[in-house]
Amino acid sequence: MRYLVLILCFVSSLAFSQVANTTYQPLPLATQTATTVNSPVQNNFNYRGGHFIINVVTATSGNYTPHIQAQDPISGIWYDILVGSAISTVGTTVLKVYPGIGASANASASDILPLTWRVQLIGASTPSMVISVSAYLEL
Repeated sequence: MRYLVLILCFVSSLAFSQVANTTYQPLPLATQTATTVNSPVQNNFNYRGGHFIINVVTATSGNYTPHIQAQDPISGIWYDILVGSAISTVGTTVLKVYPGIGASANASASDILPLTWRVQLIGASTPSMVISVSAYLEL
């Protein structure tokens, strides 16, 4: 009986460890000058959505429009879940993707975060920025 209790406690702790939210850094702080910047492919096994934080430390020229994208598992084509507004100044922008939240143009989408996702920055007017993107994924 004592072993059964210990096993149940262990299994419960594993289940609760998956409940915790987590953070990612798809694009570490760096100078970006490319017209298109793609984060590495991210894999999502447990989370329904999240906050995506775009932090601009220095904005020398141009702008970047952030895209939260998912990948079609069959064709491999990337499609937009949410497209933010163009960013051209120093500051922090938060984009939100989560099922059931209020959708707001260029700010939030009532959608799930699929298995395979990435952040893409599309630049215009010769972009040059020190920028990072982090994500807080939520169950």
